[in-house]
Amino acid sequence: MDSILLNDKINEITNSLYDINYEKMPISLFEGIGGISFFFFEKINSKYATEKDKEFFVYLIELLVEKLNGEHYSFTYCDGLCGTAFILKKYQALLNQYDYDLDDLLDDLDSILLDGLEKMSEQEDINTDFLHGSFGLLYYFVFYKEKSSQFKSLYIKNIHSVIAYINRGKTNDESKINYGLAHGLGSIMNIIKLYLENIDEHCETSKYCLNLCCEMFTTPKIDFSLPSLFPSISPIKDFNNNAAKHPVHLGWCYGDQTISTFLYNISTFENNPELKQISSDIANHWIKRDSIKKALLDENFYDYMMCHGVGSVALYNKIWFNMTGNESFYKNYLFFMDDLLAQKENEENVAGYKRAVINYEYEKSYGILTGISGVGLLLLDTADMERKSWYDLFLI
Repeated sequence: MDSILLNDKINEITNSLYDINYEKMPISLFEGIGGISFFFFEKINSKYATEKDKEFFVYLIELLVEKLNGEHYSFTYCDGLCGTAFILKKYQALLNQYDYDLDDLLDDLDSILLDGLEKMSEQEDINTDFLHGSFGLLYYFVFYKEKSSQFKSLYIKNIHSVIAYINRGKTNDESKINYGLAHGLGSIMNIIKLYLENIDEHCETSKYCLNLCCEMFTTPKIDFSLPSLFPSISPIKDFNNNAAKHPVHLGWCYGDQTISTFLYNISTFENNPELKQISSDIANHWIKRDSIKKALLDENFYDYMMCHGVGSVALYNKIWFNMTGNESFYKNYLFFMDDLLAQKENEENVAGYKRAVINYEYEKSYGILTGISGVGLLLLDTADMERKSWYDLFLI
């Protein structure tokens, strides 16, 4: 990988992010100020740090706090209070060094979010979505090891909702299962695993639900002759038909890369050799998707972002190289990263990148999920092969 090109691209992204008017930008973790601030947080903790980066990071935090105190927001992880609280807690130690105290604000946010989780959990059919529903809040509290009886009770209520959702899928031919990470079983399984690690290792309801979720991936007869193995969303009875008719791109939000990864992590947690073999079989299938067309299905309409673009495809190849030592993953990683670095800046893009929206239309985008700050995090990630703090934002 060309280190000069890498440095230049990081500088292009940084300078583009300096030039934005942030006053009207949302606080959103994935699409707004929140995620962009995390790019600068990672950068000032890297060899690329500058004094201007540190000053700009503090400016973004001050603006976030001002917006939190002056406006009303949803509770959610993607674009609401939960995601913002998540990163502010990650910043706490650094901000204390700058004599910037957020303790009272974070205590207030915890109370607001716990009340919000209670309201979400009162619904007859709980929205268990990670990005836009209750599981984003569950992730926040589990990650930061909230052990109050109120939280544990709300957590169990949500787990029972997931169990009911899967049982409906088993008995109702019209009920669909979401196999993805961003909105489906992938995030649920990761959060249950984390609950067992951080909160209550003996929780039988969690163990039962986790095994039930795993069955959704291990029970279907997988057709390894297909370009992709798992549908994004499908009734259980139509699994094979939808897997064949509707191939799924690689990347973070849906698809075989994330499925293989969370199954691998759970197999390690459970010491389950059979599940680990299944996860490896899935990964050894998508490793063959070593071109833009194979990985993203349409070589004429795609982007480089973290949601479902070249950036996240590259990252998962790196992750699997780290886990397995298989050089083919690293070869893929270099291929996709070289393509990403080769993109040229012009008036129609930002630092060489633009978001693929719909119907072959693109737009400039700045957030960490579908914009250039996410690409920036990936570029900062190339300095070494260790796991990074920002992976936590994406449940990796």
